[in-house]
Formats: sequence, structure tokens, C-alpha cells
Amino acid sequence: MGKGKRCRHAVGLWALVVAAGGCSGVSNPWVFDAPPAIGADEVLISARPGGTVIKIATFGDPAVAAVKWRNDVGSGMSEYLRRALLNETDFNVLIEPARAGRAANGPTSSEADYIVTGKVTDFNHTSLLSRKVARWGLLRRRSEAVVAIEFRVVDAHSGRVVAADHIYGTASASRRPPRKLYNGLDFQAYLFWSTPLGRASRQALGRVVHRIRQIVPSHSGESRIIAIEGLRKVTLVGGRATGFASGQEYLLYMSPPGTRKRSGPVYDAEMGRPLLVRISRVRKNSSTGWLLGQPPAGVDLRGAVLVRQTPDGSEKAATVDDSTALARGKSASDG
Repeated sequence: MGKGKRCRHAVGLWALVVAAGGCSGVSNPWVFDAPPAIGADEVLISARPGGTVIKIATFGDPAVAAVKWRNDVGSGMSEYLRRALLNETDFNVLIEPARAGRAANGPTSSEADYIVTGKVTDFNHTSLLSRKVARWGLLRRRSEAVVAIEFRVVDAHSGRVVAADHIYGTASASRRPPRKLYNGLDFQAYLFWSTPLGRASRQALGRVVHRIRQIVPSHSGESRIIAIEGLRKVTLVGGRATGFASGQEYLLYMSPPGTRKRSGPVYDAEMGRPLLVRISRVRKNSSTGWLLGQPPAGVDLRGAVLVRQTPDGSEKAATVDDSTALARGKSASDG
């Protein structure tokens, strides 16, 4: 075999290894993986006026884990979730008094809009479990690290559970015994995130953050869809306290207008015009409504923001003041 052909074979083999690594979640072998949100710019809680305040309660520990950690997995995962939400979203994250330090001017417990409770249910390697639990790979069952978090999002003002989910993350793992793989490694160590359980934890936390962003409005008073029943019935954050009234109609945006994250209005799949939601039943802090049209296929409307169209044709996210003004205007026109 010539030198050129050997080089091509080597390059092809390397590409195959990289591709396989990408599919199984293998990280860059030349750098250490970082914990969630490390390296982000400094964020001050007081710099987000009007932002929704979220309290992350301390999560429970898994009943079974790959190894016995010196630090509680549940409390550590809660802390990493707080950090991820603070640095990667527009939320104000409640800092407990014992953790506050210089952030004494941050939100207090009584100011929380939403509370997230939960438990780390899985923190293990499939190699330690029954073969039937492991997923199939190309030639045999995979060896993976699995981290799962069960959580609930509670409206702190009404006490109502607005969302409940069970989310997991996975990462490829060797068949080396976990007690040897993690020997001498602390759960809160930086190097933990370069391990299979660390990469699985990061994926699980990222999915939890994504789900919370779908459900919880980023600003107090902002109204959005939190649940969908069937094809067209929706449950909304916001009720009489928000100024909603039966019969009101709103546009839907997948992100608040006027931000760099704006994705534009959602369009009716059949008519090609902006999709509307009509309020049908109003409670104190929540409402139900109906989509006036066919939602686009493959689009998850959970988290879509309700937007009113002003008389000048512009759009504005529905807030307490906006909805109250709209309701008064409707009442005046009806009169």
C-alpha cells in the first residue's frame, strides 16, 4: 500500500471515529468539558427589572447511583440548574440567604413567581443494570451513563402546578466499572463534567432549562401557552388578574416581539395568515382558549407568547397593563 493511500485510509478512519463520537456524545478530547454556564459574562440579578423570579428548591437524591458521592447529587444538580438559568435565560433566579453573599439585594423568597421542585431519579451506568435496560447500538447493546430529573413547576401565587415532566440525558460510557472510573473524583469537581455522568448531566440540565423556558414567562405579567389539549384547546398563563376577558383574541409568537430572539408570528397552516387564539374561560391566574385555525405541523406551541395587535398595526406582548387596556377598550366599544 502506497504512502498516499495509507494517509487517505487514516483520514477516513479518523472521520469515522469523529462521526461515531458525535453520535454518541463524545466530547472534544483536547479540552475539559465545563460545568453549565461557566465562562458566561457576569450577570447581576438587579439588572433584570420586571423579570420573572424563579426559585429552585433543593432536589432529592437518587435512590440508587453508580457510586457513592461525597456530596449530595440532588443539591448539587439544583445549584447547577440555578446557574444555568441565571446565565442562559432572562429569568431572575432566587438566591437563598445562605448563598446570597453580596447579592443581598436580589429577590427574596416571598417575591418568587414560580418554584421548581424535583428529584434526580437516575444517576447510573447501564452496565450496572439489567441488559434489557440498555439500548441497542450498531452491533451490541450500548454502555451509557444516564441521568434523569423529575420536576414540577408551581405557580407561587396560586399554588397550582403548571407543568410536570421527567427528562433524561445520556452519554456514551466505557464498560470499565464506574467505581474505578470515578475513583477520587468529587461530584462538584470541574473534571466531573468530562466524565460520562457529567456529560449526561449537562444534557439533562439543558433539556430542563429548555422545558422551563417553554412554560414560564420571562417577564412578570407576560402571557403564554403552557399546555395543549387535542388540536386546538390551549391553557394559558394569565387570567382575571392579567385583565383577560372571554372573547379576546391574540396573535401568537414563538418569542416576544422586539427581541433578537424573535421568530415572528405563528401562521395558520391552512389559510396562511397569522394564527389567533381566542380566550374562552378566564380564572384568576389562568385561562383556556381555542386556536382559530390549523396549527402548523411539527411546531410545539407550548411557550408561545400571546401578542395583541395595536390600532397602528404593530404588535406588543400581552402584559397586565396591555390586557387591562384592551379589555377596557373592548368594553367601551361594546357600550
